[in-house]
Amino acid sequence: ETFKEAVEGLEALLEKAEEGVEKKDLEAALNKAQEILKILTEVKILDPACGSGSFLVKAFNVLYHEYYRPLLYVIDRLHEKLLEKEATLDRWLPRIPFTLAKHIVLNNLYGVDLNPYAVELAKVTMLIALLSTLKPEELDNLPNSMKPLYTLPALRLNIRCGDSLISLKKDMIIEILRSHQSKIKKLYKLREEFISASTSATNPKQLLEKVRELENIISQLKEILIKRFRQELENLPELSLERLFKENPPMFWPLEFWHVYFDENGLPLENQGFHVVIGNPPYVDSEEMTKTMPHIRIFCNMFYEASKGNWDLFCIFIERAIQLTRKGGYHSFIVPNKLLDAEYASSIRKIMLNECEIREIRDYSKVKVFSANVYPIVYVLKKSTGSKVLVEVMKESDSIPEVEFRFYVNSEELKSNIENWSLVVNPVNMVMFKIRTASDPLEMLEKHNRIEISGASTVSEAYDVKDLLMEFKGKSLDPNKYFKFVNTGTIDKFLPLWGMKKLRYLGKSFQKPFINRKDVENRLPRRYEQSKRPKIIIAGMSLKIECFCDDKAEFMAGKSTSIILDSKNDGCFLKMLSCILNSKVIDFQLTQTLKGLSMSGGYIRIGPPQLKKLLLPKGVTKVDCTSLAKLYDKIADKLRIRYNLLTLFEEEIRKRGRSLKINLYDILRIDEKTASWGFNVSSYPSSNDNNDLWQKEFESFHIDLGHEEATKIVTIYGTSGGKTSKLYVLSHESPHIILATYLSLVLASNSKKEQNLLKLLKNAWLLKGGKTANINLINNIVKRLRLDPEHVIAALIEAADIEAQLDAEIMRMYNLSRREAEIIMRQIGVPDYLREKIRNNLPN
Repeated sequence: ETFKEAVEGLEALLEKAEEGVEKKDLEAALNKAQEILKILTEVKILDPACGSGSFLVKAFNVLYHEYYRPLLYVIDRLHEKLLEKEATLDRWLPRIPFTLAKHIVLNNLYGVDLNPYAVELAKVTMLIALLSTLKPEELDNLPNSMKPLYTLPALRLNIRCGDSLISLKKDMIIEILRSHQSKIKKLYKLREEFISASTSATNPKQLLEKVRELENIISQLKEILIKRFRQELENLPELSLERLFKENPPMFWPLEFWHVYFDENGLPLENQGFHVVIGNPPYVDSEEMTKTMPHIRIFCNMFYEASKGNWDLFCIFIERAIQLTRKGGYHSFIVPNKLLDAEYASSIRKIMLNECEIREIRDYSKVKVFSANVYPIVYVLKKSTGSKVLVEVMKESDSIPEVEFRFYVNSEELKSNIENWSLVVNPVNMVMFKIRTASDPLEMLEKHNRIEISGASTVSEAYDVKDLLMEFKGKSLDPNKYFKFVNTGTIDKFLPLWGMKKLRYLGKSFQKPFINRKDVENRLPRRYEQSKRPKIIIAGMSLKIECFCDDKAEFMAGKSTSIILDSKNDGCFLKMLSCILNSKVIDFQLTQTLKGLSMSGGYIRIGPPQLKKLLLPKGVTKVDCTSLAKLYDKIADKLRIRYNLLTLFEEEIRKRGRSLKINLYDILRIDEKTASWGFNVSSYPSSNDNNDLWQKEFESFHIDLGHEEATKIVTIYGTSGGKTSKLYVLSHESPHIILATYLSLVLASNSKKEQNLLKLLKNAWLLKGGKTANINLINNIVKRLRLDPEHVIAALIEAADIEAQLDAEIMRMYNLSRREAEIIMRQIGVPDYLREKIRNNLPN
């Protein structure tokens, strides 16, 4: 039963009591309240490396606001009923909030730190948290008899100074202290009296006397333990005892926190330890420890199982924290993600699995938690057995980190992957591992003589090509006499941009570059043999792999590109391979395997060595090949329409001077001049509008085209911090106007700089002259393409649907589940609306 369920049960009993006010119902509510309170007061929370006390303060706030205060509220209602029966609850729980807060600090929270200054600072931090519960008006006109209730408590028994890792073994300490049972019993009694006095109107001098008496007994027993500890260590000549005891005073846990290990009679408890152990332990690698604290490393190597290999100090703290946690208790640290896969951490991973139930692992690697270059995770252990582990991967957001992925893994999976938990708990690594097991590298096809992967030209050949390049100015180029020429800048996914985008080559610029086949054959015979065959041409410098299939052998590729030839000259096979190379799965692989090749702006250098390492799905069938080849033809056709439209629209808009153009921002401001355009929009922009919609900067925009019955719709999505949001919707009944709007927004969104929605609208140009001028503009463009606007819009909408179908089919070939597909799409930043299209094509 959770605390919330317990309090709800108490409220239910109270409601029942209020209806009939029967004695048995009041007694049931009273017993329930006592039961909950007993559980709360017994909870002991420890931070074994507390520093300035920030984790303890957070624990205090949670206990005070989320546990004790809700319980107090329910008990207050019960108290009113009990008063009618001459009963009271004052003896159970402090009634004044400040006194309640003192009760929590003294009874529930504990910390240890090696640094004495940190210990004092932690005490001050805790007292400040305590004072935050105090309302100034509480002290107005306060009678003298009540003033001791507001005395700040001494925290010497709660926040202790010492080295959490240095100690005799627990069983040995308990055995020694058992022979001093009367003193342990005395300590127990004095502590109870001290807490009771601290939360009541007791003279502060009396409190100090009790603390001194406690400290005196602890000092006497500590001398006995230190003497025994020296005897245990004196046979270790390599260990400097004087340095150890001076710089790292031992922390004898069963003595310093006797009430966690012994009962009121001074006898060992059956279940010893703290209910909750939390914190952020120090991270010190083996090299630094060997230089600055060799004595600690020697000691830990002798007394801790986790001290294997080049262990980091946080590994030893985890082992100690598990030792300090009672059976059924919880332990949680924030530590580097090296815990998941570092070889030196395999021993502590085994300890965690063997002694605890791993309840949760939360990965903050994508979140800037610390100023230092640390990628943290948070884990939650329970000192029990269990099988399910909740894994959450966090990401940055505007306020607090958000969950990006949430899933469960089985503890048996962790056991079978003890050398590298990242394969199991890191969803990205997990998917990459799945892809590796279901794939072969592209170079396997080359080893089996099915394909040949090579660069398209050497540096010297590139200069030979420069002398042969010409600009084509006719209407139709004879493919039997000439090659069209492309390089990295004129290659897109599924599509050559020849004639649609200018090619710049060694200082020259061409719109439609071509080269005579005979010249190539005479001067560059090897390149001629490659160019006259069906092939895939791949851009050498891009954000993602961009390639197209030249199945008719029309193109020659320039410098910085790569080509793939098929030994069977099978165009269907090459189209299938092009689909895979252009897919989201390959984009995902690039983010994982070619990170080190990223340059300014995120561009990646892609050549034959990188291509050969790409992983292709095993067992591709003829049916797969035929299916993907058909999809390739469809999407290439639709994308060609889109790119031609953008090229022609941009040409027409650029021809006009500024005086002949108007931007969408001016059109969408409602006034007498622009109201006649007839747009229906989700909101109207204003230059004075300071709300987040208009002013927030986005890394990129995505423009989507759709329709609802006869109405055509353009939707603007913005991506920031990996999250894509729908920002703005425009609709119009005219397909011409909506097409012009779509094209202008796509061109405006291609800006490499971050921009906000207002800037986007101001950079999206249409023609002045209202609807008529822009309808004529679109008519002229689509006439040149021999299409009509309705057909064009349908083709553009269909292009996104075909690409989604294609990506879903390739994910199936890699044997990826829907969740794994979602991980891939999120990792590479696929917008929400496109993810939905792909999900709709995936099998359930």
